Amino acid sequence: MFFGIIFGTFSVRRAGVVFAMITLGLGALVHSSSLMFTDFFGGEAGLFGDRTYAPSLLGVDYASSRNVYFLVVAWALIAAILIYLLRKTPLGWMANAVRDNPERAQFVGYDPTIVRFIQFALSAAFAGLAGGLFVITDEIVNDEAVNALTSGAVLLGTYIGGIGYFIGPIVGGTLVTFLESSLSAYTEAWVLYFGLMFIAIVMFAPMGLVGIVHTQYLNWKAGGWKGNTGARLYILLTGLVGIFGLVCVIELAYHYFRSWDPSAPFALMGVTVDATNALPWLVSFGIAIIGFGLMLFHGNPMLKRKLGAKSDGGKA
Repeated sequence: MFFGIIFGTFSVRRAGVVFAMITLGLGALVHSSSLMFTDFFGGEAGLFGDRTYAPSLLGVDYASSRNVYFLVVAWALIAAILIYLLRKTPLGWMANAVRDNPERAQFVGYDPTIVRFIQFALSAAFAGLAGGLFVITDEIVNDEAVNALTSGAVLLGTYIGGIGYFIGPIVGGTLVTFLESSLSAYTEAWVLYFGLMFIAIVMFAPMGLVGIVHTQYLNWKAGGWKGNTGARLYILLTGLVGIFGLVCVIELAYHYFRSWDPSAPFALMGVTVDATNALPWLVSFGIAIIGFGLMLFHGNPMLKRKLGAKSDGGKA
């Protein structure tokens, strides 16, 4: 919170893209400082610690990874509850108003800069809590903890989950963690999948994954799914087929261009293939084109006809 107050005095004077660029610049400044002031930051090696020597609350031994896990979970739940309660306060409501329409918020007597400043300082406090838990878990902190990739992963995870929903960043953070820890063990292209997912969310679903689910839930509750459930399932299935073909193409490309021996057979979706052979490429491209083609050129018109028939009382 201390550094949030310092940096927030000038960074919150602008909003939107300008604010994002300022904060990214501050992140680059901190990252550069971590490599320059080695006595304070520890340089590339970072700072080490031993959680077994730390004072323990209620006599809990943090040498056990299980106890550390429950400690992180407890603080994560406490932080989530506090953030949720903050949304219900006048400050939280005004933060939403400043986000949606700062001019109108100013007309009713609130200074958008002050509101952004307080929220910025509070967000820095929660970020500090996350950093403290990170140090206890890994017992080391170096320049990678403050580099652009880490900051970008947090930002992208928030957008993928949905910036307009409380649970959106939680979903996005969980998905990013899964991609980093689980999917990276199976494929080297997980960063590319992450980027493609972000591009698709920005282009076709700006409200994020939670926004998609919430919109479809409201549509279903209002009876919008009646009579067109089959069309929606058709779009979903053909889209999954297209994604399957695209994944096969990406895995073939990664093996062909990054492997020491592209002709060496490798397992692709449970089938051993040779990336130098044209057949796997043709099959993969064919599956992707057929899947996305059926979804775009047949699924959308079919869904529009169903929705049109419903809106016209069955006369369309």
